[in-house]
Amino acid sequence: AITLLRKCQIQATDPQWFTNGHIDNSFRARNSLLMMHIWIVHKRLIQEGTKRGKLVDECIFDEYWDLSADDIRSEGVHEMSVNK
Repeated sequence: AITLLRKCQIQATDPQWFTNGHIDNSFRARNSLLMMHIWIVHKRLIQEGTKRGKLVDECIFDEYWDLSADDIRSEGVHEMSVNK
């Protein structure tokens, strides 16, 4: 799950998005790109229809949540506003 999340991060932070793709290099845009890549992986894992796929999907979400919570806090959002 961590490896899949890291691969999503690599794809989502490719500088091409922010240059040739004309996407704003803002927190919201970067987070949206990451979420899009995670969603694609999610759809693929659900398509498997296996317990393992579902478990990996849930683990990716948990890891993503922890990562996002840290990123949101670094943007200055109050701790109480960041709940799972």
